[in-house]
Formats: sequence, structure tokens, C-alpha cells
Amino acid sequence: MKLVECQHEWVKHCRLRYRCDPPVGYWFENAHYPLSEKMGGTETIPLWYPDHIVQGVLQTIEYSYPCIFTRNVEEPRILSKVYPEYAYLYQQAAHLCKSYAGKLGAMAGFASEEYMLSPDYKEVRKRGGSKAFEEKLGAFSSEGVRRRLKVRSNPVAITTVQGTFNFESLTAAAQHFKVNRSTISRWKSLPSRLRGIISVSDTPK
Repeated sequence: MKLVECQHEWVKHCRLRYRCDPPVGYWFENAHYPLSEKMGGTETIPLWYPDHIVQGVLQTIEYSYPCIFTRNVEEPRILSKVYPEYAYLYQQAAHLCKSYAGKLGAMAGFASEEYMLSPDYKEVRKRGGSKAFEEKLGAFSSEGVRRRLKVRSNPVAITTVQGTFNFESLTAAAQHFKVNRSTISRWKSLPSRLRGIISVSDTPK
């Protein structure tokens, strides 16, 4: 198969292939096209799951904007199995996603060398470490687990271009938007000027 490196050509190729040689195994899902959901896209087309992965990779590269979830470890495995010739493009897209996340952190001042060497940063680390030691808040301590579960169960409101959605917990919101809880938490912690089309806030119980 000819290597297609344009998401629009890839979509055309897939639609033609579905007519003549429908794929078997896996499943079809609605892929956001031509813009990803993260970019505010609302139009979708049905794509076979491995084809959707490739389309997301090409979309990421085309717009130089994260359109794939790099924490989904199944996607590179499936890609290596079904379309091994696209494995290097996946790595390229994943690197772009990580670079973009780093730029957001740098814009907020969290990743700069100046901040890491500042008294503020050292004080935050010192206080955080002392508190964790005093309260024995290890990752698997009963208190640490209790606090994480409490945070996960807090009601949240998520505002997108489609409107505002209220959820009983981060977990419910993550399941609705088909992302990880950490993704929503990350958007919640960003300064408002960096959130883009998505904002997350706590709602009163």
C-alpha cells in the first residue's frame, strides 16, 4: 500500500477501500474530521479503528497540534501490527504532542530554569515534602488514597464550544469525553488564558 501522509488523502483512501474491501476485526468509530475535537471540531466521519489512529496521527502532524492521546498505549501497538509503516509517523506525532505540552508549561513559567531555581519553587517543594512526611501521604497510604478518591468524586463543570456540562465526578467527565482523568485535571489547573476552548471548574455539591 502506498504511504499516504495527508489526512485528507487518507480519508479518501479509506472510504474507497470500505466500498471494495471492507475491513474486518476491530470496530468503527466516529473520527473528528477535518478538525479534531481538541481544536473545536464537531464534524465526524466513521473510520475503522486502526484507520482512525492513522488519521489522528496525520491530523496532529498537519496542524502541529495534539490530536492523539499519547497515554493510550494500545494505539502504537495496534499501529505496529496493522500499519507498521506508520509507526515512525506515530512517534513523530507523539513527540510533537510532548513538545506542545512542554511549551504550555514554559508559557506558564513552570518549566523555566528561572522558576526551578527561584526561592518560591524551593519553598513549595520544601513545604510539600514536609507535609507529605508529616501526614504520611504515601501513594498507597490510607490517607493518600482517601484524598485522591475525594478529589475524583468532586462535581465538575466543563465548558466547551458546545456548552457547559455538569458531571458528578472527574471520572464521569472523563468517561463522557473519552479521555483520562488526568487530562481533565490538567486543563483544570492551567491558567485561564491557556485553556483554549475548554475550561473546567468545581461545582458546589
